[in-house]
Amino acid sequence: MVKVLSLWRDYSDMVRMNALYYQEKALGKKMELKIARDHRSVRRGLGRARKNLNETVETIMPDADWVILSGMGFNPPKKRDYKIALFLADIHCARSLKLSPQGLCKYLNKKTFDAYLMHYTKLAYQAIPTFKPIEHDYYLRHLKGPKLHFAPAIDPSYSYPSDKTKIYDVVFLARAHEYVHALRYKIMTGLPKLARNNGWKVIIRERPPGKTGERSIKKMLKKGYIVGQKYNETLARSKAFIFGLGLFKYPALKFVEGMSTRTCVFSDPPLTAKSLHYIPDWNFVRINGSNWRRKLKYYMKHEEEREEIAENGYQTFLKYHTVDVRARQLARFLEKNK
Repeated sequence: MVKVLSLWRDYSDMVRMNALYYQEKALGKKMELKIARDHRSVRRGLGRARKNLNETVETIMPDADWVILSGMGFNPPKKRDYKIALFLADIHCARSLKLSPQGLCKYLNKKTFDAYLMHYTKLAYQAIPTFKPIEHDYYLRHLKGPKLHFAPAIDPSYSYPSDKTKIYDVVFLARAHEYVHALRYKIMTGLPKLARNNGWKVIIRERPPGKTGERSIKKMLKKGYIVGQKYNETLARSKAFIFGLGLFKYPALKFVEGMSTRTCVFSDPPLTAKSLHYIPDWNFVRINGSNWRRKLKYYMKHEEEREEIAENGYQTFLKYHTVDVRARQLARFLEKNK
């Protein structure tokens, strides 16, 4: 069994990032896993533990095959007896480093990471328009080393369908920047009138304020935001969950969030839809800027068809996108490349 030391942050109370906390728990069932932040030597913080990584490994897990961490600014020790897998969550926007996708590949290739766990592998657009255009699979072609599509996953014991009657017709819970998320913006601004005309009960909310990784579920709940279990319960009691992917076309966590609650998902497809088993109008409803109203009205009227798509989405989630499934994939990947 592969031996792994996790240097991830504690994501348990972070809005939507808590999916990674449950993922980490699932990894411990498929491999020999130790979590650095649980060890007394790391009480001063993960930054110190990463800076002295060889010492950290020797103290906590001297026979580790792999260390898993996140953070593009980390410099791996040149001499080590273990391998390092870097978790890449946001390849579309390396804001802190101010690098283009081309520059980011060169930057990471110089750091000699041994593998990459990529939340998504293909990119439809880059964050800053002045960057030169790139092909969708640029990272797959130019990033050196083994790569695993470590796609978003959810623990089915945390997010699941409800036995209660669905009380909402449609929910929209997403960030909607007019330029970056053109489809979401159209939905957010057009849904209120559509709902009034059709007598639908809807919820329309943008994401909570603050930076990713700094939004506390407990604090956001106290302020009335729909996050954590409240978010899952809201989806589970809705007939339709509608959003859109924006310029980048990566597989947002929203797909599995909706599918895990047996709620019918409405969105445009990600670039990696085929490999993720997302099938338009079978396990989600494919929409665009010109047809989302028509499709939403159709499936609100045709309940059996909508519920069949929602059920197909739920079964797709259970088969391909639970944290247990992802843990098995990662265990095989690390064992193969150790």
